[in-house]
Amino acid sequence: MQRTSQYLSYGVALLLLQLWLSCFLAKAYSEMLQDADNDEQDRALVNFVWQRRGETWAKLEKFEEVVQRQFEELRFSLVAHSNRPTAASAATPTSRPPPSL
Repeated sequence: MQRTSQYLSYGVALLLLQLWLSCFLAKAYSEMLQDADNDEQDRALVNFVWQRRGETWAKLEKFEEVVQRQFEELRFSLVAHSNRPTAASAATPTSRPPPSL
């Protein structure tokens, strides 16, 4: 009876060890799957951010081109306006007539 009890206790200890090992391996595998999923999500997020960054830069370059074009048009307009004689300067003669006596 004692020997049977001893074998039974060894068997229970072995089964507990097997259970602990199975739980440990299952947890390690679960964490490995979770890490792989997190890495995939991180890569997707980084790709999303880089894609948006590229789109933002493209839109910014277009905006800069529009602003530059508007600036050039304004500058040419101001230059043309400053070179055009005004009505007040056209009405004043360049040489004064002699004073009347």
